[in-house]
Amino acid sequence: NLNPVANAGGPYAALPNQPVNLTGSFTDSGTLDTHDVAWDLDNDGIYGELGILASRGNETGLTPTLNTTGLPLGLY
Repeated sequence: NLNPVANAGGPYAALPNQPVNLTGSFTDSGTLDTHDVAWDLDNDGIYGELGILASRGNETGLTPTLNTTGLPLGLY
């Protein structure tokens, strides 16, 4: 069995202070495997944070929403 391959999608463009809906995906040749998807939206080195610890949005699942409050206009 090979390791799954993750794809974060993007690049994503956003206006300042507007949420960005991310659309991640992965491929895996195994049919009986289970997967947990975790992101690091606040770039603190900790993946999968939820609630108050997730300053840029909940970091789980394939389609989290990035909170861009305070970030400059750009691609993410």
